[in-house]
Amino acid sequence: MRHNCRNWSQEDPAQAAQFAEVLRFGRVLKQTLQPFGKPRADWETNEFNLGSTLEDKPIENLLTGISSWRTLLPRKASDTVARKFLEYGAAAWILRTNQVGGYDPDIEPIAPMTL
Repeated sequence: MRHNCRNWSQEDPAQAAQFAEVLRFGRVLKQTLQPFGKPRADWETNEFNLGSTLEDKPIENLLTGISSWRTLLPRKASDTVARKFLEYGAAAWILRTNQVGGYDPDIEPIAPMTL
């Protein structure tokens, strides 16, 4: 028996409401991470454009850099994602990659910091 979304939401309104909340969160997160509406064109099509400099197309390259500032500030992007999860009542557990894989007594906590 095939169910559409309307039947599903009538049969299990609590689960449908949770799913709607997840969809809403996805839209908010996408809007937060892609404020200009979509990823950079070269990322969307997996283009390789190594060797591009400001001298090639100064205004275009400057605008491209501004639109992808989160890649220049990965900690800020990570904090933004974590903050959005927390705003929606989710739990967040953030690990540095050098912390994964076992016990290391030389690792010390680093105080949280963003720009």
